[in-house]
Amino acid sequence: HACLCSRRPELKKLLTKLLLEAGREEGLRQKVLNRLEFSLPESFSHFGQLILEHRLARFSSTVQAFNGWFGFPFDAASGGKVEHLLRKVLEFLDDPPALAAGLRSNDAETVYLGLWAQAFQDVGRIQLEDLDYLLAHPHASHRRVVAFFTGTLNRAVTHKRLVPLLADKDWRVVAEVAGVFRGKATESVRAAGLFEA
Repeated sequence: HACLCSRRPELKKLLTKLLLEAGREEGLRQKVLNRLEFSLPESFSHFGQLILEHRLARFSSTVQAFNGWFGFPFDAASGGKVEHLLRKVLEFLDDPPALAAGLRSNDAETVYLGLWAQAFQDVGRIQLEDLDYLLAHPHASHRRVVAFFTGTLNRAVTHKRLVPLLADKDWRVVAEVAGVFRGKATESVRAAGLFEA
């Protein structure tokens, strides 16, 4: 974990070597990749490029790590999809105009990845106006993925914005929001007094 949060090039070089020489050692690969979500954005970009360049998504440990980073349910046969989505995230991390366009995409999955990239760089950069716009989006798929994402932030100021969606006309959105309040969000909601008269 400390190696991925370090800017020392020798540590990055060591982890790169470990990852590339792991071969069929799924456990070693998974140990390195599982910690990427706690790394610096530049480390995530470096190892993300490594995954693409060396086709590491063909290994189940890479797909499992990817699922852990983003909350997706892909199986070991989904390497192509993992590569496609990882390319998008890396573009969002490296290109602010692409990120801004992603947040306004008609594709809900792209919007979710854009929000993830923005939060990964700095959760404080998440604009509440963007969340409000997306939570009121005319497409239920957008409202649903943004509700899921907002729940992962575990912040009362964002959870508060989910309360109106408990009356959403799409049951899948309501179920997503209910899941957020049933989980970790409950404490922050209770502390903020969101449901008190």
